Amino acid sequence: MTDGPGDESGPSTYNARNVHRAEHMTPATPQTVAETLQERAGHHGRFEDNANFSQHVKQYMRTWPAWPELQPEHREALDQIACKMSRILAGRGEHLDNWRDIAGYATLAEMATVKTD
Repeated sequence: MTDGPGDESGPSTYNARNVHRAEHMTPATPQTVAETLQERAGHHGRFEDNANFSQHVKQYMRTWPAWPELQPEHREALDQIACKMSRILAGRGEHLDNWRDIAGYATLAEMATVKTD
């Protein structure tokens, strides 16, 4: 017996995030690139707005003296969080994926910190 859709390994690997990911990655019908871009714009706002915001934030972060001292994982987490922030501000703040992604990138940065301490 399985614990969830497509899960043969039991309760230890099945959780709400896995279900969400599976649903998100399996569209009901194949989409064209144009359809995908239109759908994403509804969640994330205009690409141009996202690019402007996230590039400004990323450039500003790099002006701080501590930036070069950060581990690559920390710098990448901050870059990705800036991208998710731009999507929240340019698109729909209630789109849960962006908030989960921010939490995920912060957790990955924390894990990199714990690994080196």
